[in-house]
Amino acid sequence: MDSPVSAATTELVTNTSVETALAPWSSAYNTSSRVERTTGGHDGTYSVRASNSQTVARDAGFRDKPSHVTSTVAGQVYDLSVWVRSEVAGRTINLKVKEITPSGSSPGTVTQPLQAPDTGWHRLALSYAARGAGNSLSFIVYTTAAAPGQGFWADQFSVSVTTPDPTPTETPTVTETPTETPTPTPTETPTVTETPTETPTVTETPTETPPPPPPPTETVRVASTIETVPTGVAGDTADDPAIWVDTSDPAASLVVTNEKNVRRLTVLDLSGQVVQRITTAGFVGNVDVRGDVVAAAQSGIRLWRVAPTADGPRLVPAQEQSGNATTGGEGLCMYDPGAPGVGGGLYVVNVQRSTFRVRMHPLTDADADTLLQVQPAVRQFFLGSEGEGCVVDDATGALYLSEEDVGIWKYDLTAAGTVPPRVRLASLDANLAADVEGLALVGGELIASAQNVVAPRDNWYSRYDAGTGQHLGRFRIVDGPASDDCDQTDGIAAHDGYLGPVFPQGLFVCQDGFNDAPGTSGTQNFKLAPLHLVDGVL
Repeated sequence: MDSPVSAATTELVTNTSVETALAPWSSAYNTSSRVERTTGGHDGTYSVRASNSQTVARDAGFRDKPSHVTSTVAGQVYDLSVWVRSEVAGRTINLKVKEITPSGSSPGTVTQPLQAPDTGWHRLALSYAARGAGNSLSFIVYTTAAAPGQGFWADQFSVSVTTPDPTPTETPTVTETPTETPTPTPTETPTVTETPTETPTVTETPTETPPPPPPPTETVRVASTIETVPTGVAGDTADDPAIWVDTSDPAASLVVTNEKNVRRLTVLDLSGQVVQRITTAGFVGNVDVRGDVVAAAQSGIRLWRVAPTADGPRLVPAQEQSGNATTGGEGLCMYDPGAPGVGGGLYVVNVQRSTFRVRMHPLTDADADTLLQVQPAVRQFFLGSEGEGCVVDDATGALYLSEEDVGIWKYDLTAAGTVPPRVRLASLDANLAADVEGLALVGGELIASAQNVVAPRDNWYSRYDAGTGQHLGRFRIVDGPASDDCDQTDGIAAHDGYLGPVFPQGLFVCQDGFNDAPGTSGTQNFKLAPLHLVDGVL
């Protein structure tokens, strides 16, 4: 796999295309499987054929034996891929990795399914972060309930490991500039009650967190300008922000946030005051905005629009009451590849932390009543371990996902198929410490929250070239005159443009896990800071 970061990739498979022999791909998945080497390969003349040898429907597949990975390194990411072809459209073929200890137990497994849209060749791929050291990984390809004599073909196998360059990237000179703090104006807070939707099923166990590298010793320091009204609820409650821009009056723009454990969306103005709270019946995950449409992960996907009211712009329900596809997951971002709105295509990407599953759902308005409907997923694929941060570049079709103990992936949503190709944009190193959480795109740069779990009160944000993955610098939001710093940050948001006299050159918003003085102290909140200072150039 190509990687835009400085790294060395090692391929562990020697017999990638079975041109001379079947081994080590000759081990049957079960007693029903027939495994053979046949003509008609994807890469060369031959491929592996797995079929059901029984007279009734049975699972069929094969595994590598001996394993290509015989002694894992804890936390090391292993990339597996294979090209597969079904003899009938609609069959699901699975790529599975299973970690096995010397005693025979399994601390982890990940499965990446592909529902074949036709009988052509398609690539299956997944990444897996090893749970322990000294274990083996079993590479398994299989299908379920195949008719007698039926099955699939597989070819062009790969198991690779990428070792990042441990040399840290140069950090810009430390700079700090205080800014004025406006006087907040309290605003009446209406309440909206929502109806819960189906709760997702948890089927996987998240990985253990490997020891991250030490935090960097130099960062650009940017003082927070404003802090938002605290949640008023103890515990890890404030989570993810999104910025809605009022194009007619930029100073009236809003910050939409989720307060996950109290089941509500909280809408704030740019002075940090609450203007609206929407209480729901279930856990509320991440939020995102496209145009006037607001999406949140809430036992599925929930939708609102920003609409004018007598009190100013506010969120109103914008979702059909029935017929919405069910899904689940805390991570969420939106994608608008064409003209603004549903006319040119509008999608929500949903990331489930527990199963590592990523789905992309279209939003439609078939009856043109402004109420949107969540359609079944048109893409589904899996991360190798727990992830949540998510953002899409509408102009390029690049989807960026953070895998908390691995790094940042860049997917190409313009490519055909259900599983988009990807490259690793950044790996854990001296500039990016676990957990990797929120992501934001601004001005061709990707900003990532390095939560730094070993020292969460000393977290920071790393900036990358969104195209090449080149590291551009680090910054931290520190205490301002009337607002404290951001610690242990989950979600972030950024806007590069005029948002009134307080933020004339852009806005950066970060969740603060430890709300201290100056300013309010106690329960969590968000901090607002001038975006133009994050590169250390005044």
